[in-house]
Amino acid sequence: MSDLAVAEFHATIVRKVRMGALDGVAADKIWALFDGHLADGYFDRISMMRSHATAVRLLATRSPALIRTLDALHLAMASDAGADVATFDQRLADAARAHGLTVVS
Repeated sequence: MSDLAVAEFHATIVRKVRMGALDGVAADKIWALFDGHLADGYFDRISMMRSHATAVRLLATRSPALIRTLDALHLAMASDAGADVATFDQRLADAARAHGLTVVS
């Protein structure tokens, strides 16, 4: 799991709280469980490196579809690590497949 995915997960929980879809207690429980899984090594962590940012340009220019910056960064990190891409975002899934990555949804 990339550092970027971890950051996006936490931001999503904050957004759900602000929208009223989750209360603070539920958010704290989710964060505790997620952080516990990270600490227990349930996920292989992928740290972001400068080379990933450089790869974004190549991915964006070679992608047959429009690709957002953070999506390209996810793909660069997954490609470098030889990892699958887990997403429910169809545009990201299409871009991942176009670049030869396996998609899990």
